Amino acid sequence: MMTIVKVFLFILGFLFVLGVVAVITVAVLGRKFYLSWKKPYKEAIESFNHLPAPSRSFIEAFVQHRTFGDWFQRRGKYELDTLAIAYCASDERKRVKIMEHLPKHTKRQFHHQLKRTKQLTQEEVIDASRIFKEYMKRELENPHQKVELGLYALYFHEEYGPALHRIQHHSRHLNKNLREKIEQIVEVSLRNIPYYKERRMYEHTHKLETVLTKDLPEMLELMTQFSPSQRAEKEKELEAYLHAFSKELQQSEEKVSADINQQLVIKMRATTEKFKTT
Repeated sequence: MMTIVKVFLFILGFLFVLGVVAVITVAVLGRKFYLSWKKPYKEAIESFNHLPAPSRSFIEAFVQHRTFGDWFQRRGKYELDTLAIAYCASDERKRVKIMEHLPKHTKRQFHHQLKRTKQLTQEEVIDASRIFKEYMKRELENPHQKVELGLYALYFHEEYGPALHRIQHHSRHLNKNLREKIEQIVEVSLRNIPYYKERRMYEHTHKLETVLTKDLPEMLELMTQFSPSQRAEKEKELEAYLHAFSKELQQSEEKVSADINQQLVIKMRATTEKFKTT
């Protein structure tokens, strides 16, 4: 009799354990399927968010800028790998807009691509940043388009982003002529810094970087501290100073160009002398 009771209790216990396992399995699978249906891109987005902040910061800033909309319309619909990175870097509202503006057949393809993405790598994010910067560079070098200070701040996000944002912020409170002069100096400086760096002209590079990251932001911040009655006069003083500084920049460019030209003339003259007949 005791043996039968033991067998019965054993079977009952086994069925209970089996039932608990079944319930847990159903719950886990159910949650997985629910998340797969409700949040199909959760793994892709989380893998992006787990990357180091310096790797993500440029793309997170880029998707908030109007240039991303231009890139999306012109190229994003055809470069889905890069678009996937931008999608993961966007907020919920922008993700909805991206999906809404994709053609139907592209949307289906993009959906499956994101759903299959389990892990984004740092190399993929770096490649996407490079693609976005190449697109922005064409915008910056377009001679027929006036470039806003915000685009420079975004393009040079890693190098001078905070300083350029300070300049942009404080410039908003100044008159139009002064703002244009500030933008001109920023543009000339940012155009020349890579040129000077490439040619190891360290003194020129240091001067321009100091102007961008320290001198100009601090001057503009001080300017905003004047009372409205004093500011108009001080703006004229700063505009005159920046005008003179702009001329110095131009003279510096011309001197560098003249030095290079002189070296070229000497080189050509020396080459000609080698082949002169005696």
